[in-house]
Amino acid sequence: MSENGAFPRTLETPAALVQAPPAPVVRSASVTGLRSRLGAGAVKLGKVELVQFPELDPDPITGAVCAVEFRSIGYEAQAEVEERGMDADPRDPTKRRANRQLVPLAIVATAHDPASGERLFTDADDDLAAVRAFPAPLVNRMAAAAFRVLGWSVEAEKRLGEGSGTTEISASSSSSPAS
Repeated sequence: MSENGAFPRTLETPAALVQAPPAPVVRSASVTGLRSRLGAGAVKLGKVELVQFPELDPDPITGAVCAVEFRSIGYEAQAEVEERGMDADPRDPTKRRANRQLVPLAIVATAHDPASGERLFTDADDDLAAVRAFPAPLVNRMAAAAFRVLGWSVEAEKRLGEGSGTTEISASSSSSPAS
């Protein structure tokens, strides 16, 4: 076709009209390649959010504002956080209700040191207790960031901001199948 959309008046040779056959697909190599691309450490784990906490003491050496990096986690780890931190809602079987552990578990699972990339907390009970002892506004800000990187509902995040103490997350928004 020419620039104005009309077909040219001259005829092209038949060889120019024939397209080359597509390259053959080697299935075993493509599956192997896909597996290697999905292997441990090969997949970037979704969201990362850096949150500054000026209410905490600054770095004693540099004087920089305290910052925490919240990172999304793998499916299995997120399912474990949900399993330990949520109970069935007796009023609505399609929903699960957060128990007191959900917020600290979400923070512990997602909070990382931005400089080293290492987790700030372990799954040990004393780290969960330490997070529970933080001031409520700080915990709510941390939890909101953790919820965002985990992909949990905006409604849950809003309830955290209101300080209601209860959070409902619909089963359809969680990473694990509803029980």
